[in-house]
Amino acid sequence: MNKTLINHIKKYTTFEWLVFIKILENKSDEELKKIEPNDIERYNLQNSNWYSKLLDLALRLSDYENTKVSLDHLPRTHDYRKFISFYLKNYDSESNFKADLDYSLDLAITKYMYEQNKHYAPYVNDMGRLIELYNTKARLFQEFFGLTPKQILCFFTLNNEKHDIYEPFDLANMLRLLKDYDKKITEKKLQNFLDVFSISIKNYRLKAKELGITKDKMKSIRLIEQYPIVKLENNFYFIPSINILLESLSYKIFTILDKEVKSSKSFKQSFGNTFENYLRRLTKFSHDKYFYECDELIKEKSNRKAEFYIQKDDNLLVVESKLLHIDENIILHSSAIDLENKFKETIFSALEQIDSCFKKLDALNKYGVIVIHTHMPMLENFIRLFKNKSKYDFLDNVIILSVIDYEIMIHSPFEEIVEYFKLPYANEKSQVALYFEQKNKFLETRVLEFGNDLKDREEVNE
Repeated sequence: MNKTLINHIKKYTTFEWLVFIKILENKSDEELKKIEPNDIERYNLQNSNWYSKLLDLALRLSDYENTKVSLDHLPRTHDYRKFISFYLKNYDSESNFKADLDYSLDLAITKYMYEQNKHYAPYVNDMGRLIELYNTKARLFQEFFGLTPKQILCFFTLNNEKHDIYEPFDLANMLRLLKDYDKKITEKKLQNFLDVFSISIKNYRLKAKELGITKDKMKSIRLIEQYPIVKLENNFYFIPSINILLESLSYKIFTILDKEVKSSKSFKQSFGNTFENYLRRLTKFSHDKYFYECDELIKEKSNRKAEFYIQKDDNLLVVESKLLHIDENIILHSSAIDLENKFKETIFSALEQIDSCFKKLDALNKYGVIVIHTHMPMLENFIRLFKNKSKYDFLDNVIILSVIDYEIMIHSPFEEIVEYFKLPYANEKSQVALYFEQKNKFLETRVLEFGNDLKDREEVNE
């Protein structure tokens, strides 16, 4: 471990580093060019995953005992570069990459890309998904998080509007602001929410040590993604990254509920139906004219079938949803063969359901997509793991997508989606997020409606 670099990090207090990193994340592309002229390196500075790493290091390694803070004396660019040098010298991916590489090139690369690119969707997609998937779960949210989904989005919206303000907020003032939107929010409910999603710097370090995250171990799992709000003294709190906050509120919530709800099986079944209907609404928004239900196609109860399909001219796309939630512990630490085994039963079931629909429909080009409630870039590579173990001969025309990638893909014109499916694997099918426009129009509309509702409430309260 490089003690010189550690000492350099300790030149500044934890809060000074947190403010510097937040300022860095909020810089425009033009401002970032002045800091980093190299296009590849600048990509990191435009990716919230990079800030997750920086914040984790700052919270674990800087001088947190010194509470005197000078916002006029923050770290500078050369300090940031030494900070990054320390990260690169000590980075430990925690994965047996060579063993995975020997077993499956596709899976090894996919696991690697998860760590590099796990945060890439526009924030409006995350906000819209939170509204759509959890809007009917208000009572459950209040039980576990204190606030309802809409109240949580009120909290996010307030802080998003002030994302370039680097002062902490206090509980009393935040409560007053939230009550302007919803008078049902109480101090107890807000405190409950903050208790779930915040952590003190001291406890952050203690919890990291418990998990084996030490000064010379740059682990892939970062607690800042679980606790995106830093608790300071005297009921003050600081949000070092608005992007990481939203990702925690939109994606991590399922992980929490899945572990904490007593009737987990019942919750999963209910949420599975919610997830399926969400994909249905999402798809019909862009492709209603040629959207069809598989229930109308296959009416025999004994026959398994997919959820729905889109058919236009000679092109058919059958969609099957699966509530296969794989958290990042499994993604990053399981071996390739263990990960494949965890997928196997679910994927074979989905292929059977897609096949039954293929047999009933006439089309020159038949494609299938299995949508999984798991955030993992390049999931589309996974289908090739089953090519030699499946009885179906159409696997080249089927892809597995995370819900995030499906959101990105499905709002595009159908012809463009078909062109994507026609890309040969031999030339490496492009990642969904790079091929299609990333914002989803349906989710943008839902967020806009939500925003207008908040404005209306604010005007009434005034």
